Amino acid sequence: HVKQVIHVMAQKGWDRRTGQVIEIVPLIRPYGIEPGFVFVGQAFLEGKPLEGATVEVEKYWPKAAREEDLPDEAMITRTAKTGPNGLIIYTLDEPGWWVICVSAEHGEMKHNGKSYPLEIRGLFWIHVEEPFTQKIR
Repeated sequence: HVKQVIHVMAQKGWDRRTGQVIEIVPLIRPYGIEPGFVFVGQAFLEGKPLEGATVEVEKYWPKAAREEDLPDEAMITRTAKTGPNGLIIYTLDEPGWWVICVSAEHGEMKHNGKSYPLEIRGLFWIHVEEPFTQKIR
């Protein structure tokens, strides 16, 4: 389940829940942000806060043609857990596109007579702008 908030002039609705089975709802406006911005969101599973779930945060690397051009794996997939009431807090430290993903077991699937747990994921895409350097008069 993927979600992204797009700014279209009016600063409203960015915190709205969509009713997806699993979703991340931003608690602070998720656009017009610069490096060092702290993303705060809340994870939900079937409309209820999702505590203790795995959270992965990754920056999109569009120009990495070779594996050796990428940072160390620990810097690509950063892992955390949701806190009380499904709270997610993470500092987005550089410009670019970021994805915040929360995962949870939800249901099962049968294969060759065996049952296996299913994992679902809720993704939230967010863009971090280059630092704003213009002086306002």
